[in-house]
Amino acid sequence: MRKNVVISIHDVMPETLDRVEWILAEHLDRFTPSNILLLIVPGLQWDDSQIERLHTLQAKGYEFAGHGWLHRITKIGGLYHAVHSRLISRTAGEHLSYSRDELKTLLNNNFQWFADHGFNAPTMYVPPAWAMGKLSPADLNQLPFSAYETTSGIRSFPQGQLKKLPLLGFEADNRPRALFLRFWNWLNLTLSSARKPARLSIHPYDFDYRIADQLSTMLTQVDAVSWQSLFVADS
Repeated sequence: MRKNVVISIHDVMPETLDRVEWILAEHLDRFTPSNILLLIVPGLQWDDSQIERLHTLQAKGYEFAGHGWLHRITKIGGLYHAVHSRLISRTAGEHLSYSRDELKTLLNNNFQWFADHGFNAPTMYVPPAWAMGKLSPADLNQLPFSAYETTSGIRSFPQGQLKKLPLLGFEADNRPRALFLRFWNWLNLTLSSARKPARLSIHPYDFDYRIADQLSTMLTQVDAVSWQSLFVADS
């Protein structure tokens, strides 16, 4: 039986844009564009031609989400960050470097970047490595996005409802990660359901990594649904 999944492509940056467009054309072309979430990193050196290519993607129906600012850490923000960086996020857990006030500024700047460049206002924000840092649900409710994705799932405001969803990842650039993720992904897709679909997250170079075969196979076994539909079903 085919499974429903929420598909996102992470780390859409100037240096990964070619790769993202290739993934969309070669691997995700059978899915409805509005059911694919593209995670944009705004605080980099986007040139005019790259901004225009993003406009073309949005015009095709792909949904944009905010995704950090630089997508790299500025410092190690304590013991938890040190462990998280070592085991999970490496240099990507940007939020874990910042104070609460700095994070509020980061998210407001992220949201404003889309308006400044003529894009539709994003609804979703996804922190790099799904690590929100020092921001509480009350803080998030005061910020301009209306939904946030973290490791555990997606939280929608103003109600603050958290939809816990399994997570599939394929950034297996070494053998230990590959062994762990291959089993993790199989288990989480098996445990997913119509009311609790898995989130299938793709990074730009996943088709070059060690479990590219699993990713390619899973994409033939699933249908993409929008994250918004999960909350409409419960309303």
